[in-house]
Amino acid sequence: ARWNQMSFGPLRYRTNLNAEGLKLRWAGLYLGTAAILGVLFAIGSYLFVASAVAGEVDTPGFQAIIVTFFLLFYVAIPLLILNWYAKYYRKAADALSIGELEFGFDASTWDWLKLFVGNIALAVVTLGFGIAYWGYRNWAFMVRHMHVYGSVDASALTQSTTHAPGEAEGLADAFDIGAI
Repeated sequence: ARWNQMSFGPLRYRTNLNAEGLKLRWAGLYLGTAAILGVLFAIGSYLFVASAVAGEVDTPGFQAIIVTFFLLFYVAIPLLILNWYAKYYRKAADALSIGELEFGFDASTWDWLKLFVGNIALAVVTLGFGIAYWGYRNWAFMVRHMHVYGSVDASALTQSTTHAPGEAEGLADAFDIGAI
């Protein structure tokens, strides 16, 4: 609703985003997380009781469930979230138009995963100095996967008539520079 109230000069933003196709992934995210945690809790409870009955607290099975828990919690659940996010971003971009321009986004879950893993690898390999390039990598990712269809009528582009503060495009007004 807010995007539909906006404009870029005389060009109106239009968006018609709905949840069609996202609900199944969202349900998978919740159900997958609940299932993972439920199974891990059941297995962990069984192994804990079995090791307590046997008198051994540090069994290989108990260590395996701890490792499995961390792998599932820090790998499987974020992958479920990333799967939903990739679909959401594609739908949001596909639903947006500005004037005669239509947008599209084609990054899949695999593309997003490569971006995030590449960012982490860049930071680890460079001992943290590579974090400085994350902004560029993220920007380049968006540019590579965002598509704009249509044409721009340059003569129709004008400055907005919306009343806004005149000092530094509103930044100085936020700090009340006019009062100084």
